[in-house]
Amino acid sequence: MQVLLRVLCSVCFIISSGWANDREVRASVSLGHSGTLEIISPSSRQDIANLITDSLLQAQAEMFTLLGTAIPIQTSVHLLHEETFFSVTKAPKWTNALFVNGKILIPLMKKGVDRDSITRSARHEFFHAVTHELTRGRLQGWLDEGLAQWFEGPKLSVLDVILRKWLVVEDPIPLSLLQGGFTRLETKKVAAAYAQSLYASEFLVSRFGMTALRNYLLLLGTDVSRDKAFKNSFGVTETQFELLLNNSLAEYKNRSNSIRR
Repeated sequence: MQVLLRVLCSVCFIISSGWANDREVRASVSLGHSGTLEIISPSSRQDIANLITDSLLQAQAEMFTLLGTAIPIQTSVHLLHEETFFSVTKAPKWTNALFVNGKILIPLMKKGVDRDSITRSARHEFFHAVTHELTRGRLQGWLDEGLAQWFEGPKLSVLDVILRKWLVVEDPIPLSLLQGGFTRLETKKVAAAYAQSLYASEFLVSRFGMTALRNYLLLLGTDVSRDKAFKNSFGVTETQFELLLNNSLAEYKNRSNSIRR
């Protein structure tokens, strides 16, 4: 990770030869009392830069509503040629964006840009940026990734399909394996990890409420231990929550089997 951060700081924002005729454009946008957002992009893709800017300004307003407080944040979005993105980050090829070292990195694919997909990716990573600042990077991976997917926009129906197929042949992925980012997981587990994390996050909120979630996120930004913050906010330990979650996933699997019959 240290090597990756050094590389990011030195070269990842240099436009690759694929953008030889492009100039780099930087635009700073005020988030009011919540800080500043900088968008760095090739001049030929200002339409995408503007799209992402508008989307993240809306996302910032939604985060304020969700948390009930403004989170001062200084972050930047870097739109990179896909070859530069994967060369510099060494990320798996399924990656469509990353939040690293306080920066949001998004590849611009040669095959073209899906506007809905790229705004979802930007909102996803922006959520990580805000929660990282709010919780001092202490939010467990499954909840961070699950909430970030929820924050993207309307739920993707394919996630239900992925989770059902996984549960037919495998047990739920232990939350102990989902405490960090998912880029180091076995490839076969990645899609299921995202789908299960979203399910777990939605289950947590439906069971304990949004106020409890908000309290937990705010407590993580203090000196309270993560275990104590979880128990104080939700009334159960994370281990006890996992037992509740696994029971719910078993019911979900059984309902899915009944529907197929």
